[in-house]
Amino acid sequence: METRSRKRQRSGSIDQDTVDSNTIELESDHEDETAVRDEHYYKEDGDCVILVGKVLFKIHSFLLKRDASTFEDMFNMPQGTAKDNKMNTDENPLIVYDDVDDFRALCWIIPTVYTDQQSLSKANIKNLVSLFIIAQKYHFESHESFSRNLLRKHCASLESKPTSKFNYFRKVPESRLQTLLRIAVLTEKSYELDKEDSLTSLLQSIWIKRLEDKNDLIRSALTVGEDLGLRKFVAELYYLELTRTKPLSLDDHSLAYAHPVVDLGVTQKLALFQGSWSLRCYWSKMVSSFRAKPFACVKNKDHQCGDVWDDSWAEYISRASNPEPFDPLEGLSKINDIIVDAGERDKEGRAYDCAMQAIDTMKTGLKDSFAEHFLGPLPKLDTRIKSST
Repeated sequence: METRSRKRQRSGSIDQDTVDSNTIELESDHEDETAVRDEHYYKEDGDCVILVGKVLFKIHSFLLKRDASTFEDMFNMPQGTAKDNKMNTDENPLIVYDDVDDFRALCWIIPTVYTDQQSLSKANIKNLVSLFIIAQKYHFESHESFSRNLLRKHCASLESKPTSKFNYFRKVPESRLQTLLRIAVLTEKSYELDKEDSLTSLLQSIWIKRLEDKNDLIRSALTVGEDLGLRKFVAELYYLELTRTKPLSLDDHSLAYAHPVVDLGVTQKLALFQGSWSLRCYWSKMVSSFRAKPFACVKNKDHQCGDVWDDSWAEYISRASNPEPFDPLEGLSKINDIIVDAGERDKEGRAYDCAMQAIDTMKTGLKDSFAEHFLGPLPKLDTRIKSST
């Protein structure tokens, strides 16, 4: 029989059935002799045998019924013509289609109650991912909330301890990241999704870092971002592709260049080219109009910040020779470095904070505008009230 999600349906582009695509079956007279008993979670005093892949688990059914889970509904439903309606033998198990490690994570957590979960806070990130995925699938709400919050803390700590913890996300199959991001969007409240410390935002940053480190193709991540309506994530993926793509000369005697072949759909290629053109227009304007400094110097009464601003841009322009790949964010960072160097050389100890703050503001504004460059502006809502007469 198939168990459908019975709660937490959310409107929007994500479908719970995408996450709960697996089925639960009760199979009579199971004859797969290759199945083995799990070393830790086949309990002789259990009353429910479950087959996951080729591994048998025997656990107490009352543990599975906790927390208003899907199992509670399933055990309360008529079991059809299954032999004796029992699932307590290896020959007649309940069959679920899950990852074995995910189900082990569920067996690991269900004996605890919420107050005991704090003792599990040192769980490694692999187990937390497994627990989050399977707790969400079967609607163990307290375990899902616990694992999501702890997973969010783990992901947030990657910046301070990137090597050890990021190894998991560097090596995990991309399909796992897809599932994680879909579930994060499904389970977090809509107003939380864009917060920097939300699990949704952290997973997007992790995925982009993985793509940067491994130079993987972006199409899979793009497709998930588009499905979930994550404009900012999609735009950042396009920017990553833009900044790591070098033009190809047609031949030694040609003045023309070709764009490298990328694994993108037609619409995605158009978005990439649109963003490239728009950003080049933006950067050309910035370089030509940099003397209109976007700040008023307060600290340095002699307006040295303005002079350093002009000199730093002029120095950057003199150094630059149309570097490829094209990266305006990197250009702003280089200008900031020139300003910092000027402050370090200043005999009067002026740091030119105004100029550096202006660069930071420009970088933030540029990042926030990525979606408009690649995807265009969001359609404006028509607030006009039409007359009924």
